[in-house]
Amino acid sequence: MVDTGVYQRSFFDGMSVDSSTPNNLLFNHTVVSSYGEFDNTENRAMHMALWNWQHPRSCETAKLLVLSEHHHAGIGSTLHLRAMQLMMGLDYGRVVVDDPGIFWEQTSKGKEYCPSTGFDCYFLPLSNCTVPIDFRQRGALKGNDMATIKSNHQVVYVDSMKVFFQMYKHSSLTPFKFGPEYTKKSGHWWMSQLIRYIVRPNSLTVKEIIQPAFSSVFPMGVPHGLASVFIRWGDKGEEVIRLEDVESHFKPLIDSKITHMYLGSDSQNAIDQSISMYGNRFKFYYLNVSRSVKGSFHSELEKKFGTYHVVEQMKRNLMQIFLSIQGDVMAGQLSSNSCRLEHELHDALGKFHLNYYSVGSAL
Repeated sequence: MVDTGVYQRSFFDGMSVDSSTPNNLLFNHTVVSSYGEFDNTENRAMHMALWNWQHPRSCETAKLLVLSEHHHAGIGSTLHLRAMQLMMGLDYGRVVVDDPGIFWEQTSKGKEYCPSTGFDCYFLPLSNCTVPIDFRQRGALKGNDMATIKSNHQVVYVDSMKVFFQMYKHSSLTPFKFGPEYTKKSGHWWMSQLIRYIVRPNSLTVKEIIQPAFSSVFPMGVPHGLASVFIRWGDKGEEVIRLEDVESHFKPLIDSKITHMYLGSDSQNAIDQSISMYGNRFKFYYLNVSRSVKGSFHSELEKKFGTYHVVEQMKRNLMQIFLSIQGDVMAGQLSSNSCRLEHELHDALGKFHLNYYSVGSAL
């Protein structure tokens, strides 16, 4: 159990509140009001705008975009494409909801962990609106084309990702119509806001994943002046030459005043090498979980899809995300969707004035 003398109950309870007030995910919650294109007031205003749009006063009259398909890839990549799906609804006047029968491979078909096989197994629902399981028989239109999505038909469902890929490009992931006052904001700013909304943890995630992670890694509380480093090996190390070098991740931090370091990795070798090389320089904190020596490979994970084994893996991945963003400064490979997701949360939560040190190419 978490030591309530260190972590006030309100800290964890506030993480899963579904309201227009942004959820607090940071233990040491200090923000700068404005820095660069990020402004804390604007961050809060955008969260409120997203929440209000996705929580209409009347779901009976709201135009709905039902997601019956998702991007089949790693967690970071899938959630980034989910942000693209949400963007489509914002741009074309539709509240985005999940198909009640949707199956995300990161859940278990047996429902041993939660009563859902969708994204709401781990996160708060995108909307308070829902559709019945037989919504297709009730007259919903398939919306795999823009003409149908732009129509006045109340319920449109999409069971292909093509329409989203055609509308939004990787180089310009910004809405066309929603939030006109933020038209000059970058794609990174928009994705940061959307990702922050999408990954709001539900109460089960807080209780079964986040609380135990904090209790295990930071039993005396999250130290001030913490840095977070994530070393991605496995298939990502194969994609980008020499990104797996431990030295490259720590080089920007060696001459800093930082002494506390949260270390994340999919490889036990990376953890061991980091401690061996820099254990005298930093006090390390890390999850004590089983890892592959070489790192994770998507092909290996596919064998666990739809089983309780993938749920256990997902728990560890979510622990990594919510622990990593506690760092003031961060370092990682932005060629990794997981690292990019952490970078986006880092900035949207008010730490945009603190550096994210990109290791290697960002793409």
